Amino acid sequence: MKIKTILLTAAFSALFPLTALAGEEVTVTLPDFKVTMNHTEVNSANSQYPFLVYKDITYVPMTYHDTRLLGLNSQWTAESGLTISKMLTFDSESAKGQYQPYHQEAANQRSYQATTVDFTVTVGDKAIDNQAEEYPLLLFRDVTYFPLTWRFAVNEFGWEYHFDADSGLVITPTSTQPTTTTSPSIPSGNIVITGNVVNVRANSSTDSEVIAQVKSGDVLASLRKENDWYHVILSDGRVGWIAGWLAVEQTDEQKVDQSQSTNQNSNNTVNNNSAPTVNTNTTMSPSQIDLDDSHQLNIKQIGIDSIIYLEGLEDKNYSLTKNNDHKLTIKVTDGKFKSQSYPIGQFGVNSVAVSGQLVSIDFTGKITYAEKYTPETKTLQLTVKNMGNENITQDPVTDDSVHLLRMQQMTPQEAQTVLELVIGADNGARVTSSTSDKIVVEIDNNSTRRFSPITGSIGPITRISARDMADDKAEITLELQKGAYCVLDKSGENLRIVAKNRNSAQSQGLSGKTIVLDPGHGGKDPGAIGLVLGITDREVGMGVCNTLKTLLENAGANVVMTRTDQYGFLTVGERAELSNQVEADIFVSVHANSAAPKRTPFGTQVYYYAPSGGLTLAAQKPIRLELATLVSDHISAQTGRKSGVYTQNLGVLRENNSPSILVEAGFLSNPEEEALMADQNYLDKIAQGIFNGLVAYLQVN
Repeated sequence: MKIKTILLTAAFSALFPLTALAGEEVTVTLPDFKVTMNHTEVNSANSQYPFLVYKDITYVPMTYHDTRLLGLNSQWTAESGLTISKMLTFDSESAKGQYQPYHQEAANQRSYQATTVDFTVTVGDKAIDNQAEEYPLLLFRDVTYFPLTWRFAVNEFGWEYHFDADSGLVITPTSTQPTTTTSPSIPSGNIVITGNVVNVRANSSTDSEVIAQVKSGDVLASLRKENDWYHVILSDGRVGWIAGWLAVEQTDEQKVDQSQSTNQNSNNTVNNNSAPTVNTNTTMSPSQIDLDDSHQLNIKQIGIDSIIYLEGLEDKNYSLTKNNDHKLTIKVTDGKFKSQSYPIGQFGVNSVAVSGQLVSIDFTGKITYAEKYTPETKTLQLTVKNMGNENITQDPVTDDSVHLLRMQQMTPQEAQTVLELVIGADNGARVTSSTSDKIVVEIDNNSTRRFSPITGSIGPITRISARDMADDKAEITLELQKGAYCVLDKSGENLRIVAKNRNSAQSQGLSGKTIVLDPGHGGKDPGAIGLVLGITDREVGMGVCNTLKTLLENAGANVVMTRTDQYGFLTVGERAELSNQVEADIFVSVHANSAAPKRTPFGTQVYYYAPSGGLTLAAQKPIRLELATLVSDHISAQTGRKSGVYTQNLGVLRENNSPSILVEAGFLSNPEEEALMADQNYLDKIAQGIFNGLVAYLQVN
């Protein structure tokens, strides 16, 4: 069998300016063979970013998670475009534990259109002339794809790969350690360079390879001193050796002098050879993450140091890996952490990813670190020197005039993710755009300059981005999985966003769903009354809801009734409040209609309410309209009569946080329809139509 040459790619072009995404259109297909990368099988059929085949060459998506699974870094800037580089250090097992596939329930088609990349791409330090490439870089679903030729796969990225009929395509990145003859240990202190320009060598010998150079005044973390050589950690995470006669150990007095000099010159320009311009006495409020019942992660910042505390470690049962120049992974031997991602956006930390035994921390800049384990408190302390913090001169939460938007917490789960954004007590927020997969929120008097975008699957959310608008407004865009929706609430300083999956793997279809059924009126309130038979609105709602309740419960739903007989009664506000208290997945109110005398309208009417400009109502407009339309269509199919969708400001819909509808089963003022609604068999058809509509609504995945 002919072995197929394989291709690979790079980084989200959601980071790229849209004006740069112009290239030649080409036809690509999905592979018809098995693909495995880093011992992880790939499901291209149901991947949002599948492997592709073009000109008999396989292309692999280099999304955020794919690049890291394969030992690569990807970076985009407006000035230099996309840069792909091999990680200086790479732990294959750790990368597997952190990997998150981009799964979607809908199956991909056999072929698609992609475009050739038409922006600057650099691999290592070499720019790619894509027009001259036999197998050009491609752009598909805003992700860049690289060809996995020998040139890229082996020479540039250091992978092993092969193809056979049984295994298909197998790509294996190799684990690498820092350039040193000895594994890194705990830093014992700092040294100050005294020579003008000093070579950093791979080993403790003047005959050894020079791996970097440092200058007079540079301060480096020292692991130990051996044979008049210092074993040091460089700012990019590599370790090497410096001759002892070209450096001195930093004293406590020098540290104090450096701190005072920093405070006195906090407005000066920072460079890599001088003390950072930051108030080293500033301590920022910590961020706390409960990893499980036994382990807790606390993060704070002092000066340019990000301070990490991991509590609950028995007998130092952990190991540390520096994945690259801005990322650390802690492996906890007894950890059983659920796969979750926490955006931090402050304290010099972009995000924290948790999975199994692994806690991975992504920092804002290049880091070096020192660790200290305290058995009495079962706590690991990491003091991380973070060059990404060097220009921070104040608490990122506050600003003199414009509030700095930040993420306070995120609790991601498959079925539901809760976000807490701190936007300021006096600042308003509104939904300006809502589609089936995207919600845009505008926030007054806020800036996003300290807010970090979040990519990758976060439960029902696939991406969170932000930008500054005119008039000191900030705009947050939530991109959602198919079928997801949001509940938003502004309370005090915080904007709380709850993103929900209407149908997740944890709860398929109606099974486990909470449905609130609301038979209209009740008690002393009969509602509308028929002109011939005296049938009441109260009776029609009860007749439909009793049948619908049975259908739903037989399908595994949890049904909550606002009343269970003709005599029960709740106010409009109490009905909506009940729905909110039980966090209903769907709310259905059932009534019978009436019209003015001498008018004979007929048919079913299904109402929803989702005006623009609000929060939850505006965010849910697409999903509420979809729910109303499906129920209306299925009622019409069951009854053989007209049914339409309408919008109206009704209290049970307006005050309800759940996707909600109100069904008017027919017109009691029309003798023909009153007679129909006096027959339980007809009400059963209405109930069956509503049930079928709810089933269709929940089949989104």
